[in-house]
Amino acid sequence: MEDDLIECRSGKLLLLLPSLQAIAQQLVEDVQLARLFGLVNVDSLMEELILNDMKPSDPQGYRGTSHTRESHFVDVINHAR
Repeated sequence: MEDDLIECRSGKLLLLLPSLQAIAQQLVEDVQLARLFGLVNVDSLMEELILNDMKPSDPQGYRGTSHTRESHFVDVINHAR
């Protein structure tokens, strides 16, 4: 009985992931637009956590939203060396 409850809860959590991702993407877009138009001052911590993909990390320009978490971790590790 306990195992069924755990599986059910895990399944429900997995079903929430696409919705959470969509909300997070909308939040990032809203913050970027507000920052672009000078409507808000973005805190440095928020900028680091949410807008990290918008910072130039190589001479060719911005990485944008196609920058994956895996490649970000590789960049961080390589930068730390």
